[in-house]
Amino acid sequence: MLDLQAELQPNTILEDDPTSPVCKWGDKEWREFGYQSTKWRLSQFVHGE
Repeated sequence: MLDLQAELQPNTILEDDPTSPVCKWGDKEWREFGYQSTKWRLSQFVHGE
């Protein structure tokens, strides 16, 4: 269950957090993330969602 009372820190950058898996990402992984994110956004637009 999601704790809706948790305090969020929106300015925290995941790649700067040593406990985050993306902390270890290199250029290859960030390119793939950008590619997949773009594909997802385009698919949402094309399907009108």
